[in-house]
Amino acid sequence: MSSRKQSNGAILRTACRSCATGAPTMIDLESLKRRFPIADVVTRYTTLKGKGDNLVGLCPFHEERHPSFSLSISSGLWCCHGCRAGGDVIDFFGQVRYSHRWNRHDREMFKAILREMSGSPSYPTISLRPALPVPKIQRSLGSVDDQPFMEMVTHFYSEQLWRHTAANSPLEYLRHGRGFSDQTLRAARVGFAAQKEFLRFIALSGSKAKVAKYYGFVQQSQTPGKIYAFFRQRIIFPDLDRDGRVLHICGRIFPDDAGEPKYLAQPSFKTVHGMGALDLESTRPVFVVESPPDRLTLIQWGLEAVATLGTKLSPEALIALKTCPRPLVFVPHNDANLAGENAVASWQAELKKGSVLRLPAHIKDPNTVLPHPDLVGQVRELFETFLRENA
Repeated sequence: MSSRKQSNGAILRTACRSCATGAPTMIDLESLKRRFPIADVVTRYTTLKGKGDNLVGLCPFHEERHPSFSLSISSGLWCCHGCRAGGDVIDFFGQVRYSHRWNRHDREMFKAILREMSGSPSYPTISLRPALPVPKIQRSLGSVDDQPFMEMVTHFYSEQLWRHTAANSPLEYLRHGRGFSDQTLRAARVGFAAQKEFLRFIALSGSKAKVAKYYGFVQQSQTPGKIYAFFRQRIIFPDLDRDGRVLHICGRIFPDDAGEPKYLAQPSFKTVHGMGALDLESTRPVFVVESPPDRLTLIQWGLEAVATLGTKLSPEALIALKTCPRPLVFVPHNDANLAGENAVASWQAELKKGSVLRLPAHIKDPNTVLPHPDLVGQVRELFETFLRENA
């Protein structure tokens, strides 16, 4: 398959072989997508609610009680914040056809969907496959289902955090160095990944190493036959949905000088931390912060927030934010090099949405103030005032 960009409107074209003759046929992707308005396509598989540009509904690709599926009519994009699937109308048809095996970068899959779309006078006759667990699981891994495994790992990390209470422990750091209450830590199921305990845990639990490797918790060492734990010396922040199911896990280095990168997420995680926990039918603004501790700070104050895990957004993260039906409020860090400000400016330009709430110049980020009662009231009031004025 080849592609090129034309000067008249930067239209992407792709080569695909005709079903009838086998000869290469040029398909204008943008024209093809315009034939299939995203909302018209999706409503054939699930009921959507909402007004204007953003619509929400139950995801057709997995079972759920609360809507986690959203789409933007103007951008032609959709996203499920539960199973993490998303993209344009081509991706939607691909997901319908191949379920969670769909990979846009798989040439054969991609060409097969294009043939079905381009050869159909109206809509491709693709039957929706049965709903799958959240998120995807490969059958080759046996009978291990996602949630029991993710639940088991999250419980293990949480036990590790609460087992150690010494003055220099991660728990005391979160309590006194970061200002979190025990109630907040337990509700968020925060944990800790020590240096070697996870491999012992995997062995003792009877779980196969290849299952842990699939989920990204175990990596192959350069030494033949050796594996190592992906999360080591990190405070663990699970990404939970509205029902408390564990979607993904990310970790922050501990202590601060233990190495880089500061934040590390499961290899399959490329979107925004906390999106699955949002009520997509609410109209209240959602604060977009950089780190899980920042997000947890706002949650401790009774506010809703999501975390980008840094200043660089993946294409998947951009889709998640672009399709979010709720107003977005970016809260940049006060960095000396203006990295936070520059990132927010680029996000707004890319997303064409979102307002900005700036912290006082002497405060670096929301979590900075939590251990300081004299600052908490001032900064918390700043957020609550914004919500009142934008109700």
